Amino acid sequence: MKTEIITDNYLRDFFDIRDFCKQAEIENEYDMSKKNKNLCQTTLNMSASDWTSNSNSLMYRLYNKRDFSDGRGALIVIYDQDKIVASSGVSKLDDTTVLGGRRTFMLRSHRSKNLFADELLPPQIEWAKENGFKRILLAVNQYNDSVYRLLRRMTKSKSLLGINTNNIVRKFKEMPDLMEIKGVQQYVFYYDI
Repeated sequence: MKTEIITDNYLRDFFDIRDFCKQAEIENEYDMSKKNKNLCQTTLNMSASDWTSNSNSLMYRLYNKRDFSDGRGALIVIYDQDKIVASSGVSKLDDTTVLGGRRTFMLRSHRSKNLFADELLPPQIEWAKENGFKRILLAVNQYNDSVYRLLRRMTKSKSLLGINTNNIVRKFKEMPDLMEIKGVQQYVFYYDI
């Protein structure tokens, strides 16, 4: 596997990202058919269908809003052979803070491999340091209870099977109250760089 950092809207990445989003959309449709209602927003966030008008989609955020370009952020992707299998972005929230873990998604075949903590998050923190930011936030929407519980367990537990005790996620602290980010109340974990 290979990790790449996309910091501009390079046309060369367009088809790989589109194919990744199409695969994510297929997997989400399957999960939703199993009555997993929490994936409705994930489907919107990773949708390749009508991405030019879907302001929630990764492709819209990348190519239309340019959230991960022009010094405002970066998108980290993991390739397995010649296909993207995971993505996660970091973008500027204010002059001192970045929001990490944006549009994070892993194809089903690559889940449970600690890719977020081991491969996707460290380049986001490094990008934030290199660009002079002081804090990185990981925000989790209230509907995404399983991700919230996982992050909470990783930050609070003394030992976790299969997770390196030096894992960077373990250095994050949970904010005591929900925080409003971009108009949405969210659970927030922070790390001072």
